[in-house]
Amino acid sequence: MNTPKPTNLLPYNSYSLCAIAEQAYIPTNTSELEDALASTSSGASKVIVIGGGTNIILSKPYYDKRTCFIITTSMDRYIHWNGCICTASSSVPLQALIQESLDKKLKGLEKLAGIPGTVGGAIFMNAGAYGIDIHQHVLDVKTYDPTNKKYNIFSKEQLKSNYRSSIFQVNKEIIIEISFKLTPSNTPECEAETAREILSRRNRTLPHIFPNAGSVFKRPASGLRVGEIMEALGMKRFRIGGAMISDLHGGFIVNISQANGCDIINLAELMKKAAREKLNTHLELEQIII
Repeated sequence: MNTPKPTNLLPYNSYSLCAIAEQAYIPTNTSELEDALASTSSGASKVIVIGGGTNIILSKPYYDKRTCFIITTSMDRYIHWNGCICTASSSVPLQALIQESLDKKLKGLEKLAGIPGTVGGAIFMNAGAYGIDIHQHVLDVKTYDPTNKKYNIFSKEQLKSNYRSSIFQVNKEIIIEISFKLTPSNTPECEAETAREILSRRNRTLPHIFPNAGSVFKRPASGLRVGEIMEALGMKRFRIGGAMISDLHGGFIVNISQANGCDIINLAELMKKAAREKLNTHLELEQIII
């Protein structure tokens, strides 16, 4: 059985924050995942499942045995196709799935090009861009319920899809496998070009040199973009410790010099306060604080 061990979480979060977890499991298959969850049921008071780690903020430099991490990046990766229906394991990188769909001349996922992380993480957050959310193309999602020790299937209609949210943020079931239904394309070169253009735009307008976890906040109800808000407030390049509001995109916080989780959280709180007090705009955190 996979055994827990002290683990540096730096490779498992896209902010590259150094944090030591006294107890972490790295299962390679569902059987080891079940064993790990069973082992933590009587010990740790909190269990954290990490996939690609592209949307999290580690708030502490050290997590004792009361918090157990289960890191799923080494779980089996597979993508199976049956015509326009695809089944992918949660640990598959989202970009690998998008590229395979383009290679098979199927459309639906091309506007998600460039979004980091895994397929499971994208389902958990209902990732989206350019008017598309990934849940729009889901048939069903297979999960593991650690409380009742059983597998469940959620249909598309049961996902409680909303902007950057899903039922899995509430029920805490672990996403194992996702089935999608895509559409055959009559103009596959157009979808491929769309994906290339989006990737190019992301490379030009989003920070890639410094570690980050993407958009810090959800888009405000006012419709204003967070990057535009920070630019209007003159807050680009504002810094707390090793964390800085990106000068390329004001909606991103980047780790420019050994930032810790508190640096990032405090900077995010300052951004929220400035938007509220100066523009009467409420900002809601998109990233998950652990």
